[in-house]
Amino acid sequence: MIAIGLDRDALGDELIHAATVVWLEGVRDGAATFTDARGVVSTLLEAPLYTAAVLVQERGSLAEKRLLRWLDDRGVTARVPVMEWCLERRADGIARILKEITRLVSVSARGRVQGFRELSALRQMNEDLQNRFAALEGFLARRGLQPHDLVFSNDPEIDPSHPNLMAEFAADGIAQILPVASDGVSAIGIHFERPPLDGDARLVAQLVSLEDQRILDRWVVPAADIATGWTVLGLTRALAGVRRTLELRLKLQGDEHSLPGLSLGGLQPIEMFRIRNAATGAAILKNSLALQVWCGLPGVSLPGWATVIPAVSPDSLRDGFRDEPVAPGIVDLAELANPDEVSFDFAAVVAVPHERGVQVHPPATGMTIGRLPAVCPPHVIRISATASVANPQARPVDFAIVVAADVGRAKALFAGQRLPMPGEAFSGWMKADGEDARRVSAFMTDQIDAWQSIFVATRMHEPGDNSFAWARFSDISLMVNE
Repeated sequence: MIAIGLDRDALGDELIHAATVVWLEGVRDGAATFTDARGVVSTLLEAPLYTAAVLVQERGSLAEKRLLRWLDDRGVTARVPVMEWCLERRADGIARILKEITRLVSVSARGRVQGFRELSALRQMNEDLQNRFAALEGFLARRGLQPHDLVFSNDPEIDPSHPNLMAEFAADGIAQILPVASDGVSAIGIHFERPPLDGDARLVAQLVSLEDQRILDRWVVPAADIATGWTVLGLTRALAGVRRTLELRLKLQGDEHSLPGLSLGGLQPIEMFRIRNAATGAAILKNSLALQVWCGLPGVSLPGWATVIPAVSPDSLRDGFRDEPVAPGIVDLAELANPDEVSFDFAAVVAVPHERGVQVHPPATGMTIGRLPAVCPPHVIRISATASVANPQARPVDFAIVVAADVGRAKALFAGQRLPMPGEAFSGWMKADGEDARRVSAFMTDQIDAWQSIFVATRMHEPGDNSFAWARFSDISLMVNE
């Protein structure tokens, strides 16, 4: 509540202790200055979220008009009630204020319920979209049909005066920064004016991210595979994840007089995109290399029909999304996380190693929460599992997955009492029965450098009979962003 021209004694201790009351000091340059009951001064550029009333000694003062105009300018659409406050009629004033607070709480509650409904619908839409994308990605990979588009091409310029760069810089090699974003880059084409004369010569190429100097992929191309024209170097997987600045480094092994002639592109006005000495980083020409850059779906392998030279990078140098099933030993760690709320004559949470899964029996009312303690590593972006009910006689069961640090945080997410924080994930609830298996996925909000626990929960879709409800999370997998 905002008071204008009123003494503290005029409000009474009951009102000051029951709500936050501030006194308006003035409005200037788009900011309002207030003082609270402890004498703390605050200057606000935006209106308070919940203003129950403006209390004045007398209506129509200049300070009142400035405050109301300031509130209107900041999008306070509902007119805040202005009340003339009198100590003798304090009971009536408090009743009006309580009525306004009740209205604000009711509006806020309706907004939160509507927000949660919309969030649930968006999560379901996102889940459906991710499942369709995963199915499409698998189909493209099996059939070798991944789109493979040319996104950048710097055509060669034929000029006999161009030096043979590979011969001149045989010891250090040359480097070229790619003028494209790293997302989806799946192949790089380089143009040769003529092939090498020495059949034993080899082209060694590396793709490096300048931010962390990581070697993303590496190629060793025999001279026999190099011909006049374009030679395309294919990455192990299309790049994904954090955007990086890419640099292609080329070096040849063999007789320097028989090395291939690299084609050059046109003059490059921007120095960082000129051909550079790989060892010193200094520009050696005002040209850039004749280059092609191809892109595909991030994280997906190249199509089978692509006539490219594959990379020879070890697995540790791969970049992109990698979906890994959990090891059977991980699900052996499964335990009941809420024993104070759930009790059966049998184990409520049981590992199913041969399915890489966990069986979580739901209670008639409430939910059963299983925990895989500290098994979710950093860099995970998605946790998925197939939700199913083993017995067709069972009634429908709801399934959900949460990633959190402890069971208290997990319970709040399962109950819809808050949104996931950085490093947490919540799949939302999904229904399955004995005739229908569904894929449940929880996506991390932001990655943090800490191991988290995975919580899996089941509940009856309609509270009541939980007979035969042998609910399982099978084929649990983690998608890692390397």
